[in-house]
Amino acid sequence: MTRISMTDFKGMYRDPNYDGLYHALLACAKAEPGGEVIQIDDAALRGEAFKRQWAEWKQSNQTKVLDSAEQIQKEQREAEEATAKAISEAADKRLNFYLHDEGLLDDDQNVVLLKQWFETNNAPYTAYNLDRAVEQLATELTWAVWSPRTQSVSETRLIEGTNESELPLDASESQMRRASKNQLLDLSKRRGEFTKNRRGSFGSAFIEPTF
Repeated sequence: MTRISMTDFKGMYRDPNYDGLYHALLACAKAEPGGEVIQIDDAALRGEAFKRQWAEWKQSNQTKVLDSAEQIQKEQREAEEATAKAISEAADKRLNFYLHDEGLLDDDQNVVLLKQWFETNNAPYTAYNLDRAVEQLATELTWAVWSPRTQSVSETRLIEGTNESELPLDASESQMRRASKNQLLDLSKRRGEFTKNRRGSFGSAFIEPTF
């Protein structure tokens, strides 16, 4: 099966060299829906001379020969397969992230839970849907002990009027060595160290001289 445009097909009729071939092809030509493309059944063409002439025309006018319907379908299938492969690879990459960076355990329980989620939601295996599944099943899935998802989240307050975070009341020596002056002063204030240091031996408030 050969496909050419209606314009090129009619051009054969206007060319004295191919006028006879045009009429021979009429018997095995069929317009596709829309009438802009002509399908020619090569096997139905009669006469050895016309067959040779038709082969010569196609050889000389390769740019005018359109892809066959079979070729188009093949290319569509290949494009769809390439797209599906890319989607699957992206999903696998996302799964590896959960396994190696987030601490998701590769065990039977997790496999069953995730498979059931995809089946229940009739969802294709994509990175986006995997994210949805993990978030919805996060409390049911099992994670490694080092996973960020198993660590308690502590709220760190900022020192008033600054962008520096408060040190914990039980800050270690190494933490204090790395801290700024503001952080150390804030820590001492919250520990009440200023009050303790400013009391005399008789318990009266110690007032620093102002001179």
